[in-house]
Amino acid sequence: MNEIGYELGYPKCCIEAFPHESVHETPFNGTGFLPCKECAKKGSKELLEEIVSNRTHSQPFPHAFGKHPLYLLKQEMLDVIYDVYEVEEAWRIQSIVRSLPNLSESSES
Repeated sequence: MNEIGYELGYPKCCIEAFPHESVHETPFNGTGFLPCKECAKKGSKELLEEIVSNRTHSQPFPHAFGKHPLYLLKQEMLDVIYDVYEVEEAWRIQSIVRSLPNLSESSES
């Protein structure tokens, strides 16, 4: 299981903390990523940059994962996507997210 965490670009400390010492209420809700307590204190942009730069998986982050669709992402996370990705990729990711139903209701919580 650890190997997939590394492939997805997650920090080592978060992989080791998963799932028992992970923080569940963060801007990353809905992405499949649960940060450890220390990483949950980092800014969303800093943590997203770390995940993106370490990621070897072909699918960009954030993405739909399991039962948690992208529209559950907090607005804060949607805003930092543009700061981390090249403009074209950020636009593509946000377009997918914004096309999902109930985005406005879910992102306000």
